[in-house]
Amino acid sequence: MDERMIEAAHMGDINFLYELILNDPYVLQRIDDVPFFNTQLQVATSVGHIEFMMEMIKLKPTFARKLNQAGFSPMHLALQNHRTHAVLRLLRFDEGLVCPEAIEDMTVRDEMVFHLAVENDTFEAFQVLVGWLMRSCHESAQWEKELLSWADIDDNTVLHIAAIRNRAGVVKVLLEHMRRDQINAKNLEGLTALDIQSQYPWNERQADRIIDMLSKAGGLSASSSSFPNTSISSFHIESLKKKMSRSQKWATRAGPEKKGMPHEIRNTFLFLEISLDLGTNLFPQTKVFKSCINCGQMPVLLQNTAMDERMIEAAQTGDIINLLYELILNDPYVLERIDAVPFSHTPLHIAASAGHIEFMMEMIKLKPTFARKLNQAGFSPMHLALQNDRTKAVLRLLRFDEGLVRVKGREDLTPLHHVVQTGNVDLLVKLLKVCPEAIADVTVRDETVFHLAVKNDMFEAVGTMRQ
Repeated sequence: MDERMIEAAHMGDINFLYELILNDPYVLQRIDDVPFFNTQLQVATSVGHIEFMMEMIKLKPTFARKLNQAGFSPMHLALQNHRTHAVLRLLRFDEGLVCPEAIEDMTVRDEMVFHLAVENDTFEAFQVLVGWLMRSCHESAQWEKELLSWADIDDNTVLHIAAIRNRAGVVKVLLEHMRRDQINAKNLEGLTALDIQSQYPWNERQADRIIDMLSKAGGLSASSSSFPNTSISSFHIESLKKKMSRSQKWATRAGPEKKGMPHEIRNTFLFLEISLDLGTNLFPQTKVFKSCINCGQMPVLLQNTAMDERMIEAAQTGDIINLLYELILNDPYVLERIDAVPFSHTPLHIAASAGHIEFMMEMIKLKPTFARKLNQAGFSPMHLALQNDRTKAVLRLLRFDEGLVRVKGREDLTPLHHVVQTGNVDLLVKLLKVCPEAIADVTVRDETVFHLAVKNDMFEAVGTMRQ
């Protein structure tokens, strides 16, 4: 975008805009062809030129959802610059830019709007959100409880956050809409909300009040002898038995109760070595690539000429804000070139292998096609996450696309096949619950998951699948 177009957007000069189009009819098309770009609409929205903004949307509707090189849409910039009128005018054009269903959306840290409201001490906003949720006919009352008890990347529910921030008002509201099992959910540190409040009483009076409320609602300490001792595996197996009949296994999918569960940065060669070590049992051919790894270079098979060392570094370190967007700012086509390679070891593969959830989800937002892409060794990001025991990365990928369970890699082995071979029953139950149809997939040897389970002496896995 040349300086004259920037000037037109800054001034809100529609006549100047059409003068530029008269001289160059392709001027807007060339801008739209760039994957990430700070368009005239972003410029006009930031400064609040409503008429110019709507004229631009009429000429190029796609600009309304386009992200600039820093990852912001026109709506984001309008909000950042307190252009309320611009925000409301954008919503008239496309309610999908923000809509009631957006209450279900999560950040890359799996935080919902309720987490963010409590973390930022905006109690009034929290009350508005809960009030809207209760008044709406949003799915069901059960779904309302699930939204309010959703766990973030650290397995902290909103109740955990309220306990951490010592917010008695929030705790009171939440307890009115949560089941006992949700009140006693444990975070990655193994702490319930009662544990947190008991251990960190910043304000003694508030702490006593919150402890009293939690206790009366059935809140327990994780170390309490009364705390349920049901294992994850048995709980989910029983749940699967009750909720899924033989016919339903093929016809139903998990509802909105899907949740994440608990899970270092390695250099490229280390995690590739682990991937190939684990992959050797599944794919004997991968042995031929291991000799390249210790020589200090990426194996020729996994080299990607479309991805430079800085992008690899960004994915390895999980550096979203700084390095990733700096690379996009310098080269808006950087991800397009990687995607143009039919088989490519993308930044998503690297991040999934290393367990960088936030980077992984940011990359999926920018390039959703990477989620199903196979690298040169025949592995998808989910295959690599499984091979490297990144359970949380696997579950987060499933939230994005349940069908990833059925992506066929080398020798037509799916992620479900891999889980069956390793005997991870807890994860097996979760995958079947999300995508029961995957049980029908076969390998290039026409082997079903049952063949693979028996061949690998995974009797418990066989029993689980029969149920």
